[in-house]
Amino acid sequence: MSRPPDDVSAAVAAAMPGGCGECFRAGWAEAQAARPSGELAFLEPATLCRYGSQSAVSPDLVEDLLAAAACVRANPGLSALAWYCHHRLFGADAPDAPVSSWPVPAAAMGRHAGLFYAIVLLSGTPQRQAIHRRLGIPDEVVRDSVADLEVCIRTEPVKELGGRFGISGAILGWLLLTWRGRLYRLGRLQFLPGRFHGRLRAFRHRTTGAVVALAEDGGRFRQDGQVDGAGGLSDPAGAWTARLAESAGQVTGCPISPRGWAMAHRVRLSKAAWAPVLAPGDTVLGIHMAAGAPLTPEACRESVSQALEFFPRYFPEVGFRGFDCLSWLLDPQFPRLLEPTSNLVRFQEEVYVFPCPGGDGAMPWQVCPQPDPATGRAPPPTRMQRAFQAHLAAGGRFLDGGCFLLREDAARWGSRVYLSQPAPWRWWAERALRPAAVCGGRMSGSGGAARC
Repeated sequence: MSRPPDDVSAAVAAAMPGGCGECFRAGWAEAQAARPSGELAFLEPATLCRYGSQSAVSPDLVEDLLAAAACVRANPGLSALAWYCHHRLFGADAPDAPVSSWPVPAAAMGRHAGLFYAIVLLSGTPQRQAIHRRLGIPDEVVRDSVADLEVCIRTEPVKELGGRFGISGAILGWLLLTWRGRLYRLGRLQFLPGRFHGRLRAFRHRTTGAVVALAEDGGRFRQDGQVDGAGGLSDPAGAWTARLAESAGQVTGCPISPRGWAMAHRVRLSKAAWAPVLAPGDTVLGIHMAAGAPLTPEACRESVSQALEFFPRYFPEVGFRGFDCLSWLLDPQFPRLLEPTSNLVRFQEEVYVFPCPGGDGAMPWQVCPQPDPATGRAPPPTRMQRAFQAHLAAGGRFLDGGCFLLREDAARWGSRVYLSQPAPWRWWAERALRPAAVCGGRMSGSGGAARC
C-alpha cells in the first residue's frame, strides 16, 4: 500500500480531482499525526459489518458499504480523507467541524460516492454507543433513531451526484445529531431539543385557554399574509410591516391565524387576561417528519405522547415549552391543494401554523416520482404529486411553513385544539380575506386596534 499524502492539497487532489482542499485544511496535520499505523480499523470488512449491524443497516446496504470501503482503502487520498473526517468528528476533544461544506468525492468513488460519509459516520459507532449507554436510552429507541442513516441513504438526493441518493455533507451534519445523542425517533416522528426560532409571540387566555400568536415587531408581510419574499415572490406595492408594542397593561400587535398567515390590522391583548406562553429563544422540542410510513394522525399522536414521557425522563434538564417545526411539509397552501383527508392537511390542523421565509428549495425532487434504484423506472405519480405538479403548471410557488404546539395542549392531539378553540382569532379571520393563493387575495381590516 502506498503512503497516504501528508499534505491536504495532495490528498484532496488524489481523492477529489478539482476538489476543495480548503474545506479540510483545518486540523489536517494534527489528524494525520494521530493516525494509527496500518489499515484503518473502521474500513475493515469485519468492523464495518459490525458497525452496520449495530446501526440497523440492512444486509444488502452493508454489501454496498463494503464495496465503497474497498474503494477508500485502495485510494491513499481517500483513506487519508476518511481518517481526517473521523478524527475531526469523533477524536478526543474534537471541535465542531463545518461538515455542511465538505464535498462528496464523486470523481474518485463513482457510484459509491454517496456512501463515503456513511462510512465516516459509522466509524463513530463506539462513541455513539457510549453516549447512549451513559444516558440510559432504551435499546428500541436507539435502534429506531439510528435507522435514520439508511433512510437518508435511500431518500436524500445529493447535488454533487446529479440527484442520486446518498449522504452529503449537509446530511452528515443532520445524522451527527443522532450519533451525539441529541436527536431521537419516537414512533413516527423525530424530536430534537432546541430554541424556538419563530418570529412571533404566543399568548394564552387565562380563563378560556385560547391561544393567539402575534407577529414579531418589524416582520415584513405580503398582502396574502406570507413573509415578503417567501417562495421567491415579493410584494413591493402592498407589503406591510408588523408592529408589536408592549406596555404595563397590554400588548398590541398583528395576529397570525392558526392556518398560517399574518393579518395587517392590530389587536390589543390585556395582560390581565392574556399570559405569554411562547417567545423566540424559548426551549422547544423540534419535530422532524422523516421519510417513511404515512404521517397518520394516530401515529403522530402516539409520537407526541411518547415525547412527553421520554424527554422529562431522560433529559429532565430540558424544560421545553412545547414543540415546533419548520418544513416544506407545513406549506399553508396545502389545505387548498390537497384533499381534506390528506395526512399533511390533518397534521396542520393539529398545530398552530405560522408563515416563514423561504420556500421552493426542498420541493422540486418531491414533486416528481423518484426512480427505483434497482430498475431505474419511476412509479406513477401519487395523488399528492399530481396536485403539486398542477400547482407548478399553473405558475404556483411553494412555501416553507412553521408551526408550534404548546406542551399543555399536546395531549389533546386529534381535537384540532387551535382551530376549534373559542378564540377571537375567528373574528379576526372574518375581517380578512383568506388568501386563495400566493399573492392572491387582499387582507382587509381596520387600521386601528381591536381590544380582546
